[in-house]
Amino acid sequence: MRPVRERRAARRRTQIAGVLVAIVAMAVLGPSPGRAATSIDASYDGQFTVAGTHETAAVAGALGVANAAVNGTLAIGLEAPLAAGVFYVHGTLAGSTLRLAGANASRVRFRWKGTVSGDTLSGKARLRGPAGRMRGRLTLTRRAVVPPPTGGATCDPVYFADPVMASVLVPICSHCHAAGGIAQTTSFRVTPTDPTATQISTNLQVDVANPSASRLLEKPLAAIPHGGGQQIAPGSAEEQVLAHWAGIVAAGNCGGGPGPVPTTGPELYAANCQSCHGDDARGINGNPSVRCSGAIHDVVVAGKGTGPTAMPAFPQLTDAQIGLIQTYLQQLCGAGGRTGADLYEGNCATCHGDQAQGGRDVAGVRGPEIQCTGTGDVTEAVRFGDGRMPAFPELSSSDVTAIISYVRGFCTGSIGGD
Repeated sequence: MRPVRERRAARRRTQIAGVLVAIVAMAVLGPSPGRAATSIDASYDGQFTVAGTHETAAVAGALGVANAAVNGTLAIGLEAPLAAGVFYVHGTLAGSTLRLAGANASRVRFRWKGTVSGDTLSGKARLRGPAGRMRGRLTLTRRAVVPPPTGGATCDPVYFADPVMASVLVPICSHCHAAGGIAQTTSFRVTPTDPTATQISTNLQVDVANPSASRLLEKPLAAIPHGGGQQIAPGSAEEQVLAHWAGIVAAGNCGGGPGPVPTTGPELYAANCQSCHGDDARGINGNPSVRCSGAIHDVVVAGKGTGPTAMPAFPQLTDAQIGLIQTYLQQLCGAGGRTGADLYEGNCATCHGDQAQGGRDVAGVRGPEIQCTGTGDVTEAVRFGDGRMPAFPELSSSDVTAIISYVRGFCTGSIGGD
């Protein structure tokens, strides 16, 4: 019989040989199919179902993994204070088992043990905070990532560079949606040094059939759960910029890829104005008719009004391009006859009200009631302006007569003389 020391040495040699064989096999054959590495780096949409009440809420978030350590954010669309806000989570991934823990700004603690199956993560979650407890089943599904192509021309690069990219995407979105950010694996990617790739990635977030419901708007507004929480306020300049860009993408041929640069009046109108004023320029969703508007230049250059209904400025449009849009609007007006209704709506209603009743605030200006104003007063004001009211030299005498006739239809008292 060999001495004890000799037997221990033999066992150590056998163990070392086994480890070496395993290392060589891993290098040659790769990891065992049953222990394949699981990647969950992605953005997710899903659902949280509350135990007992079976109330459901949408969930959105993003997860990243580094050396089996998981970090990310989750937003649960429940109105209950217990689940409000964004949960910053961390945890571990072992095989197909994912464990996460975290908290939100209200000190509500979150715990979840889930199972990874393909693109789906599912398991029981628990919330516990000063206001109480909640538990339920949380299921997340990976959002498909469409790598944005690079190179090629895109639509309206000047407006996208500033203000879309310079004023909104880089200062607000790039903290998470850029290389190294917590949302770098999502389909929305901001690359500050590559406006073309950023524009194409941004266009993927636009619903061309319903631009106002685009993820580009609803995510930062937190209208749908957003792992980064609410980033812009309703009615803010940032929302207006993103809404305008969504309209450009929806109207043009630049959603997810290169598109032609608009050059004609109809093309420029479709790319810049149609999303708010409609394909016939009569206005949609509460926006005014501009079908027979005779002086759009200053409003297009500087914008008009404040709040959610304000019209943004279009500094990217040249005087020549604005002139082409103006000519197109006049063609639309003439095609249906220059009626008093169209002329009034396109030039007067914004300040004087839809029935000449006055009282509508636009950029602090209150237009007076003009239902029963005399013909001479109206003609004088239209030709030369009146106080805060600008002149409308582009309106002909027949145009003014048509407007006066239309306005008199709302007058219920006596009409002043000529």
